[in-house]
Amino acid sequence: MMRRIRVDEARIRGALKRGGPAEKTSFVEGYFAAPGRDREVIALDDALDALAREDSRKAQAIELRSFGGLSMEETADVMGISVQTVRRDWDFARVWLARAMHPAEPPSERRT
Repeated sequence: MMRRIRVDEARIRGALKRGGPAEKTSFVEGYFAAPGRDREVIALDDALDALAREDSRKAQAIELRSFGGLSMEETADVMGISVQTVRRDWDFARVWLARAMHPAEPPSERRT
């Protein structure tokens, strides 16, 4: 649920930048969602959707830890798996998401 809320807020702020009416935000709202990071939140959402299509357990671990704020142990309890499995999924998914969000630029061709 927190993932949906964060992504929706990022999209709304993007729309506001394009001429929507200004909206006053409270200190708490401003604390949790930095406007400069909206594109990153949306890119993360898209990458998480792609990861979920490939491996839903790894995507769920990321959601619980990142958006739910759960510890490794709490995530393991919720998912019914070992803490070590959560750690492996976490490590793999973080790298996978980083590559999905920031694909490596093709190496420049050498000119001789």
